[in-house]
Amino acid sequence: MPNDCEYPRARQAEADEKLLAASRETIQRSRQLLIETKPQTPPHRMHHPHNVVSLIEVCDEWHVIVDEEGKELVTRSFEQESHAWAYAEGQRLRLGVDEVIRL
Repeated sequence: MPNDCEYPRARQAEADEKLLAASRETIQRSRQLLIETKPQTPPHRMHHPHNVVSLIEVCDEWHVIVDEEGKELVTRSFEQESHAWAYAEGQRLRLGVDEVIRL
């Protein structure tokens, strides 16, 4: 974005030009920060050296995510929280995990 307008606006005050310049600077800084920032990995997609059981609620539905070492990620959905917790606890015991992670 060039800072100088080819055709200046009719009623553009000096304060407007300063505001536009400050806005351009802020946008450029934000753009640079986005370029420099590494993307975050969702916790259930991170590589864990051990087994993980996670529980998350999305749109009034409960999801249990089981990440077992050496196997594909398994997700089960439940309408009731109590059923999801029961399944998650069963998987936790089966895999020998200390706790169910609530996301």
